[in-house]
Amino acid sequence: KEDKIVFMKRRRRCLEPEERMNCHTGIGFLALSLVLLLSGCEILGLDEDVEVRVRNGSALTLDEATVFLFDGSVTLTDFQPGAVSEYRTVPKAYDYTSAQVVLGADTAVLQVIDYVGEEPLDGGRYTYVLRVFNESPLSIGMDFEKDS
Repeated sequence: KEDKIVFMKRRRRCLEPEERMNCHTGIGFLALSLVLLLSGCEILGLDEDVEVRVRNGSALTLDEATVFLFDGSVTLTDFQPGAVSEYRTVPKAYDYTSAQVVLGADTAVLQVIDYVGEEPLDGGRYTYVLRVFNESPLSIGMDFEKDS
């Protein structure tokens, strides 16, 4: 019986006006924490999609250009100077990536070793700009732009 009485007394204390605020503050704090946790990514903009595309920033028509992304690759054929691919939503991207370009009988590769110490891009739209230099040997570079 004593355990039951103690339990009842504790429940009654929450019903007394001077104790009501203290009793419900803990529940309110827990509910607010849960709401902030669940919506935190949206508030901070962390859930915005990352979209990338590729632009031929050289004066050459590329027979084939491939840009390697975390979830696959984008291959463009007969890639004209100034041409831009469609945006592609990716789970993660960095401000540089690997690429391969074919021009005639020549192939050039831009190879990323790793992304150690790099931060993934925030949500938004970005463009990888391929720069191709028709020298011997064929060489490529890549610029990166955040689109508005």
